[in-house]
Amino acid sequence: MHDFCFTIPYGLVIMIGGVIGYLKKGSVTSLGGGVGTGLVLIFAGSLSLKAFSKGKNSFLVLAIETVCATVLTFVMGQRYMQTSKMMPAGIVAGISALMTLFYLYKICTGGNHIPAKADYYIYEAKSQTSFMAQLGSSLHQTQHFNVFLLNFFLMTRNSNPYPSGSAS
Repeated sequence: MHDFCFTIPYGLVIMIGGVIGYLKKGSVTSLGGGVGTGLVLIFAGSLSLKAFSKGKNSFLVLAIETVCATVLTFVMGQRYMQTSKMMPAGIVAGISALMTLFYLYKICTGGNHIPAKADYYIYEAKSQTSFMAQLGSSLHQTQHFNVFLLNFFLMTRNSNPYPSGSAS
């Protein structure tokens, strides 16, 4: 899995959490910290996505993502230790710890896996062929079901449960 697949949603969650903290408690610290960190993460995720689409790895962006997640883990972990409140400190610390581990894993394994051009085109051709086969199979099954429904409708419409003369 690529880092931007998790970084952009993670940044959105952090940003929305900061806004909710401000709206519920009037905390300017939550607003600044949440929105600021969330925007940095979203920006880093979009830079990573752009680099990936060009067939390159961006270790600088991965380092920025790791630092943000590590700082959030430490800060919110400290807050959780002081208050013992799961929401928001415990949740954010837990999610951030998982993201820190994910980023460290990505750094240790060489960043995002960039497929070779030939592998990419073969993968695309296979997935399109597979999609078309599934679509054809699905259309074939739908066609059989439609014929069944049409026959059932015609059969029930033309059959009279009371033949002439037997109904009282």
